[in-house]
Amino acid sequence: MRGRLSYELDVGASAEEVWKIYSSPELPTILAKIYPGVTEKIEMNGNGGAGTTIHIVLAQGLPEPRSWKEVFVKIDNQERLRVVKQIEGGYLDMGFDSFEYYFKIIEKDEHSCIIRSTMAFEIDDKLEGKAFLVNGNLMWGMAKAIASYVVENVGKT
Repeated sequence: MRGRLSYELDVGASAEEVWKIYSSPELPTILAKIYPGVTEKIEMNGNGGAGTTIHIVLAQGLPEPRSWKEVFVKIDNQERLRVVKQIEGGYLDMGFDSFEYYFKIIEKDEHSCIIRSTMAFEIDDKLEGKAFLVNGNLMWGMAKAIASYVVENVGKT
């Protein structure tokens, strides 16, 4: 079974400004700062570009999955697209065959854009009941935190 869950958030800032954050090699560090209380630990191995691996442990009290490793598969500045794939732990430990995140920044006009966050997964048909475990709250919160950060800081850098 294959599934997708997408969220879109309208942002009152340019696609270029929002993409600066999503494409940044420092994205995990930035997120820890602007989305406090969510992560307990983030360990990055690499330069922040494609091929970089991240080990994420969420804060106590957040729902499972709370720990996983992921790899930055693609960071495309032309399409404003970041693709991240879980490679260990997380949803994979829960029986999923694959689990990926897609973050696309879509320009509306020069002063606004859309953050489209998508989770795509595969799971054996026998385990399809676990698909309800896929929850976009973290991605939605991440998009809102980044949008707020960009709107509050545009023109201040």
